[in-house]
Amino acid sequence: MNRRTLWIGLFSILFLIMLSTAAFASDFRFGKHFSDHTFIGPFNVSGLTEAEAIAKLTDNFVEMTEKAQVALLYVDTVVHVPVELLELNVRETVKQAQSGIDNPIKADVSVNGLTTLLAQQLPIIHPSTASIEKIAAAIEKEMETGIMPVAVQVIDYLEETELPLSEIYSFNFPVDRVSQQLNNAFDRIDGLEVGPFETISMMEVLDGIELSDDEMSILSSVVYQAVLQTNFTILERHTRSSLTPFVEGGFEAAMNQSLGLDFTFENPNKTSYRFRTDKMSDSIKITINGPAFYYSYVPYISEFTSYKPRSVKQFSAFVNEGHTVVANEGREGAEFVVDRNIILNDEVVRTENVSKDYYPPVPRIELHPLTNKTASTSLSQELQNQGEDREGANTNQNEMNGKLMENNDSSSNRNMNSPENEIIEGQAIYDKSGLPIKGK
Repeated sequence: MNRRTLWIGLFSILFLIMLSTAAFASDFRFGKHFSDHTFIGPFNVSGLTEAEAIAKLTDNFVEMTEKAQVALLYVDTVVHVPVELLELNVRETVKQAQSGIDNPIKADVSVNGLTTLLAQQLPIIHPSTASIEKIAAAIEKEMETGIMPVAVQVIDYLEETELPLSEIYSFNFPVDRVSQQLNNAFDRIDGLEVGPFETISMMEVLDGIELSDDEMSILSSVVYQAVLQTNFTILERHTRSSLTPFVEGGFEAAMNQSLGLDFTFENPNKTSYRFRTDKMSDSIKITINGPAFYYSYVPYISEFTSYKPRSVKQFSAFVNEGHTVVANEGREGAEFVVDRNIILNDEVVRTENVSKDYYPPVPRIELHPLTNKTASTSLSQELQNQGEDREGANTNQNEMNGKLMENNDSSSNRNMNSPENEIIEGQAIYDKSGLPIKGK
């Protein structure tokens, strides 16, 4: 009984092996069919054999490669990968595909070509072969879906030693202009990190430090000058009607705590940057440190216009004759237009407008004495005006009296006892001079 059972088991195993071999041979000879809901990238290959899928995808892949949009992002620049460095492997893609699921596209990126591209387009970085292979693998991974465009952050695959760090901006602020409170605020700025895609509010950074609006505006203006030499985005910035003391025209970032006027900016990069402040004997040095930018950003005042103040004369009885009192010296107005050059390899790539700040002039006000001649002239003019008013009033009254007499003449034949001719007690009657008299 046991021997019979053993033989039955052996025959069953042999039968299954024979069926599997036949199926494999049939699949190999005639090609397998993909079941429903089988996709390779965005392409539907349901119901197709391998040969049919290869024929279909060959044309699709050629078109996709020609229209491929693959970009390498590094801080403030974009490097486009030529299609010659990309290849979509049709046979390998179909071979690895499984029925009934979404399957990836097998893409190949030339490591040698990518090495040459980075050396030419991004000479500021020095990636190792291992890092370039990681970048190539990242591109291949992103292309699996077949959805374009594809973007890869180069900095994600660089070692710290391969990432160029530099001092982006440096500015020396004279120390004799710094109060103790402002000195504490500079300490708050030291070490301030601006993370990837982070927004910085100066009102929040300086929260808890007792500063005047002038001191806040001075510090924010220094930071603003620094930010203009990066690709950071300015989100909120204000100016006053008059320039903040110790701030250079065109580079003011005024703040007002009671009105909630803030200075804010955003880091659009996938890298962090850090503010540093170094105190020296005669100044405070502020810098921004981080990965080097591809471009250099140089802001400058492209236009400056000054506006002379008007002189306004006022007269006062409290100013002695022969004297003039200046109540307000006035102030010249100004307009600053700031542009920024985007520079690569000491050549200006483009110029962009940054801002136009206008500060209106304040008139000069002079107080002059109210002299007798001025007073008599004013009194004479006033009396003349009053006389003209009186004459006009008399003329109008005389016209009214004349019309009244005409009415009386035309009604002389009427009954004098009629109600129309009764004199109402208390009614005002006017004489020829236009003055009212009482009726009898």
